[in-house]
Amino acid sequence: MPSSDPDLSESAPLDLNPDIDENIIAPFPKGTKGISKILYGTALWTVTSRVEIELPDGKRRVLFLKVIEGDDPGEWMMHGEFETMNALYQNEPNFAPEPIVWNNYKSEPHTWFFLCSFHNFGSAMVDSELFTTKLAALHKSSISPNGKFGFHVHTSVADEEWSDSWEECFVKMVTRLLGKELKQWGPDEELATLSSHLLEILIPRLLRPLTADGRMVRPCLVHGDLWYGNTGTDQANK
Repeated sequence: MPSSDPDLSESAPLDLNPDIDENIIAPFPKGTKGISKILYGTALWTVTSRVEIELPDGKRRVLFLKVIEGDDPGEWMMHGEFETMNALYQNEPNFAPEPIVWNNYKSEPHTWFFLCSFHNFGSAMVDSELFTTKLAALHKSSISPNGKFGFHVHTSVADEEWSDSWEECFVKMVTRLLGKELKQWGPDEELATLSSHLLEILIPRLLRPLTADGRMVRPCLVHGDLWYGNTGTDQANK
């Protein structure tokens, strides 16, 4: 998989393709038809849409589509989005949308997409007690497939590799983010000094005691971009 990241200074373009590509409806039963595709919401680097399809039995289904142009970062970004969302959904189905498919457009092979269930979240903040209860349940129920820290595919915050400790994994993630900063803006002496202190002094001082004297940190699923803009309450299931 490609290893570079999107240019943080660029925002998403207008709708890349107003039509519903064949590969978007490919996972559904033969005879499924695309009804509409409307720009919906905002996201960095990608175009997001509300898609409506009609199944062979006449029932309609509304879906959420995220699209990005270009193989790098498009391919690995949509793959990572699908795999991470699938991990969340498999552990806590009521805590994340249902991922359906990721692929490239049949009509435009260098355009990539991620498709999942659509939810009308509204604009209100989530119930903090209910949200944190579900988050805690995710942390408790999820299990690392090999007892290590990391993830099995390349994502925006981590490469497809595993670490034996949370400290090692966290250092790798921060190092990668600092590398993106360096690539984007060039060398900075002050940042280089602060980065060295962060990686060699601060992180070990904070995280290493968690595994001292027989203590342990159990690897579990951790949302890599958890902020209020990525949370919401489904208005149909309050």
